[in-house]
Amino acid sequence: EISLGLVGSEMCIRDRDEDPFDGVRRELAEEAGLRAEHWAPALKVEMSNSITDEIGMTWIAWGLSPAPTAPDPTEIIAVARVPFLDLLDEIGRGTVRDGLTVATAYRAYHMAMVGELPQALAQAMLRRVG
Repeated sequence: EISLGLVGSEMCIRDRDEDPFDGVRRELAEEAGLRAEHWAPALKVEMSNSITDEIGMTWIAWGLSPAPTAPDPTEIIAVARVPFLDLLDEIGRGTVRDGLTVATAYRAYHMAMVGELPQALAQAMLRRVG
């Protein structure tokens, strides 16, 4: 799942031998039709450590440009580009409830606020559009 144009969140690795970063780059291109010039790791979380060993890993991607899409034939994908602060508003309203998306969005906000992202990116993320 790719949430907004800046944050690449929840990735699905089809092959357990695939490097997670290679997987998220592939998913960004296949599902959102984007490639990124820059990446920053955002989260590495245990999804439910009492019943599974699944790890959720997310990255923030920027310097985006178009890439050919190649979704799995069984997938139906709708991509919506949303300003970052609008995503945070929707999370606050309870419209966006996917746990990894919510956690990544809040982590990205924190990274922007405390200087863990390039200043120009942080300013773009935190600027109200429209």
